[in-house]
Amino acid sequence: MRWFVMAGALVVGACAPVLKGPLDAPEQPAATATLGHGYGLLMPLLQSESSATLIFGVKHGSDALQALVRRISDAAANAQRSLAALLANPPALDSKADGLPLIEVSTRNLMTNQEAAGLLLAGAEFQRRMILAQQKACAYIAALANTLSEADPNAERSALLTTLSEQFAAFDAELRGMLTVSQTSSKLPPK
Repeated sequence: MRWFVMAGALVVGACAPVLKGPLDAPEQPAATATLGHGYGLLMPLLQSESSATLIFGVKHGSDALQALVRRISDAAANAQRSLAALLANPPALDSKADGLPLIEVSTRNLMTNQEAAGLLLAGAEFQRRMILAQQKACAYIAALANTLSEADPNAERSALLTTLSEQFAAFDAELRGMLTVSQTSSKLPPK
């Protein structure tokens, strides 16, 4: 019983706090800036995902992967346009800055550049690497949209973000399924 209690305490202690409601005093400049920073993270990510299909001009993935990435790109482009149109609604938000320190921005850029180079230089591993890259992006978009939907007091933006979060969580699950199939297939003996 003691081990069970200790294990439970470790699990509870390892869980990081998450936002479960609007920011305190959303009309305050600091709260509005914080919310704008969230959109400053989401909008460029949606822009990047909306052009993810461009890689298929130089690399080849399965028809199923290309179709899924096309759906993801279309969803990202639609969400970006819809959100951009709503950013002026009260409270008006500036999504030009992400609020991240220079070191974090540089680290993220380095990781993005390494991922892009890895995809372009991948040979037989391209399919798996592309699935993994898309899965990470979809999981992040789903989580970020969910957090923003909780924090944004604007009902129209919040509803759009909830839908976006659900949509990208579904893409994440679909990609994880493709990865499982891909890993299972690679373990089969050659015919």
